[in-house]
Amino acid sequence: MMWIVALALGCGEPPPAEVPASTAAGGNVTSARGAYTVEWTPSPSPVPLNGLFEVRSIVRDARSGVPVELGALVVDARMPAHGHGMVTKPVTDGNDCAVAVAPPDAAPAAPSGALSSPEGGEAKVTGIGATQAAPAVARCPHPGGVYVTRGMKFHMPGSWTLTFDIDGPGGTERAEAVLEL
Repeated sequence: MMWIVALALGCGEPPPAEVPASTAAGGNVTSARGAYTVEWTPSPSPVPLNGLFEVRSIVRDARSGVPVELGALVVDARMPAHGHGMVTKPVTDGNDCAVAVAPPDAAPAAPSGALSSPEGGEAKVTGIGATQAAPAVARCPHPGGVYVTRGMKFHMPGSWTLTFDIDGPGGTERAEAVLEL
């Protein structure tokens, strides 16, 4: 009964069954089609309420366990029950290397795309890490498959869905983790 009242007030909803629940201290998730795994850890840990934090992610090939060292990662978060995201625009370090890797069947193309900085207004993906198909995808070196995303902030308590948009040798996929704050 309390859950129905909480839902009616917009205070949250249970996490979707297909997305594994995580803790605010980090976790492991697999991408939607199973190409990648992401081991993520926030700093500080656990995730603070209404405070800035960063996420350190290690992206691996799901089958071999080998780190994805040449790729791009975009980390974001939303509150599905409320229909909004964060009040900040996080940026992943090293996603602006402008190294172009063309798919084997594509003609060579010039490097393109970068994430705009949070200081420069709204961050958006213009080429690298994009989820839509493109003739060339800029994938950047990330030794050990380590990606650090800065500028995360969960400004209110409730159920958050953390998304990891991965662009690597196995294609572009999304992994998700649900956390309760």
